[in-house]
Amino acid sequence: MPLLSIQVDGTTLVAIPTEGYSIVGARIGGTRDDSDHAGLNAWAGAYGKGPADAHNIWLDDFKLFPGQKVEVALAGTGTAVGVGRAMDRCTSQPPADYSIENQLQELAQEIRQLPWLRGPYRFRYESSQTAPMHCSLEATEYGFGFNVMWNDLHPERVSASLYAYTIDSVEKQEAGRTIRTERLLMGQRCILALVA
Repeated sequence: MPLLSIQVDGTTLVAIPTEGYSIVGARIGGTRDDSDHAGLNAWAGAYGKGPADAHNIWLDDFKLFPGQKVEVALAGTGTAVGVGRAMDRCTSQPPADYSIENQLQELAQEIRQLPWLRGPYRFRYESSQTAPMHCSLEATEYGFGFNVMWNDLHPERVSASLYAYTIDSVEKQEAGRTIRTERLLMGQRCILALVA
């Protein structure tokens, strides 16, 4: 049974089975005004199944520190590690005057007032397909995301993407700057190190 395996500094935190799920994913993210350096999340979801829909969380904002290394691999076989916790379903409806644009404008105004606690993030990225490369955020970029996603439409691979964004790009719902993107096949891995 294929699994999405996630290690931090050589220790396997979780290995999530893909069987029965539509999407399995891991995300690392951080912003320059957050007291935590970065956070790691991992989840799996079964969607489009009506009442059988599920969203399970394996890692919820696991704290990462400068100098740590995260490895994500799509393993063809193995044993599951960790247990997913079911996320409660939200049955409330947004108010009639709800506007994502207004919400984002308000959020952007709030975070523009916050002091930045660190300089631009720096990374080392490598994978089964890519030699190690060093990269960093630009001076005006606010945060970063690193996503590794498996889905049942292409069960033989995962997509990996490292990107940066500004407060303006979030407010305008624009794509950030892509630093690296690739598709990794079964048995391959990618590594993101948070350079101290």
